[in-house]
Amino acid sequence: MSIRVGFLAFVSLVACTSDDGADTTVTETAITGRAVYRDATTDHAGTVRHPATPPPQEDVKLRLRLEGTATIRGLAPDCLLDPAGRFEARYAGTLAIGENGACTGSLADASTELVTGAGCVISDLEVGLIDHVVVRAELAPTTSNCETYCDAHGRAEAEQACTGATTAAECRATYAADAAAACKTGCMQRTHGIVAESTLSADAFDELDAGDLRAAALGELAFDLTFDHIEPADGRSE
Repeated sequence: MSIRVGFLAFVSLVACTSDDGADTTVTETAITGRAVYRDATTDHAGTVRHPATPPPQEDVKLRLRLEGTATIRGLAPDCLLDPAGRFEARYAGTLAIGENGACTGSLADASTELVTGAGCVISDLEVGLIDHVVVRAELAPTTSNCETYCDAHGRAEAEQACTGATTAAECRATYAADAAAACKTGCMQRTHGIVAESTLSADAFDELDAGDLRAAALGELAFDLTFDHIEPADGRSE
């Protein structure tokens, strides 16, 4: 799995003034990047090729999870056995993928969950250190997504399997076709989604406080996504 991450200006502020002159500054999270498939790095003749990209589409599922330490107060009595001082901030949002894989998105503050590792709701916390950040995007198993993903998957598998073959081009052509066909057979029938998932650097999140976490005010994030596996309904990757 791979993901290239870059962080832009950390806080994105949009300042507005209401009719009565009050400052109604809004802090947001804005996401930009590029989405590609795991693909062969060369064609059958050995010429360098760029990875294929998903078709243009809206409403790609996006999930972001921040984990760290905090001073936590107000837990229910049955949650006090959770690992002391550990919390998760969970967010849901969507991405729009355009031409050539360019993507933009946002997180919804209404989706914010602050919980312990066991899922107990946290009502009050003081953030210590954010030390683990995971991003996950999921393409729906539509015909166009399955076909384009599986074609790229077949090429990538063939490139790996046919390295060193006497007739590499012939091997890759046959192997890619077979791998893509098998992938397409399962994609629409069993899949939960075509997934890109990876760990991001936590360094850019070290200034966040509890208010930022609750408001999904994470700033401007830029990262590139590589969709590299299918997760069937039974939870096993393939």
